[in-house]
Amino acid sequence: MLYGSECWPITKAQANRVEVAELRMLRLRWFGHVKRRPQSAPVRRVEAMLVEGSRRRGRPKLRWEDRIKLDMKELLLSEDMASDRNEWRDKIKISG
Repeated sequence: MLYGSECWPITKAQANRVEVAELRMLRLRWFGHVKRRPQSAPVRRVEAMLVEGSRRRGRPKLRWEDRIKLDMKELLLSEDMASDRNEWRDKIKISG
């Protein structure tokens, strides 16, 4: 995303927006990889695993799956779109 722009002066706000966009793309790209794996794959079994116990007091921390759902809602994506790799990559690209 930053290729060829190492010498451009940017503000902290712009740098933060670039970092957020990069993280979102990485997170959604990984989500696509996970969804294309068979149900028997270890990463899919971990995804479906439920952890017993209670969470700490206070506001709960945002989980990975919650963040994915928010990003997908913002980009108008659905989980079944991840099955087609080329379509998924085109849809998760975030313009600057």
